[in-house]
Amino acid sequence: MNQAFDIIKANRIQLASILTSHSLDQLNHIPDGLGNNIVWNIAHTIAVQESLTYGLSGLRWTAPKELVKGYARGTRPTEDVDQKFVEFLKGEVLDSLERLQENYNNGIFKEYKSFELSLGYTLQSVEDAIYFNIYHEALHMSRIIDIRKFIKLR
Repeated sequence: MNQAFDIIKANRIQLASILTSHSLDQLNHIPDGLGNNIVWNIAHTIAVQESLTYGLSGLRWTAPKELVKGYARGTRPTEDVDQKFVEFLKGEVLDSLERLQENYNNGIFKEYKSFELSLGYTLQSVEDAIYFNIYHEALHMSRIIDIRKFIKLR
């Protein structure tokens, strides 16, 4: 599992860098024809990680409820975020992963409620969820890269 956590961490470092290197306007901008923005995609990765690992294991989320519910699957940005939220997200992007790895290593994930993904694969364990998280975060990094192209054209 250490390799899976290392891969996710490498991506999370990139996400934190994006939060630092873009203006608040750029992070909040939803390009025409798209349904979300950079900050939503980053917050969404944390929300999904929490739901698929802690939630399906019957454990309490470690991230704030407002983050997990507000950026869950099926949500969209409803208003711009402020700099305070961006600063929180900069820390949470790495802290949430560190908490997951520590809790995993401490063996708190005892049970898991299987979950069928929209792509037809069923998660059967927290390990499945962690591995799937790599794929999920790659999808959202790709979306962020696409959004950044629109921002540079403005």
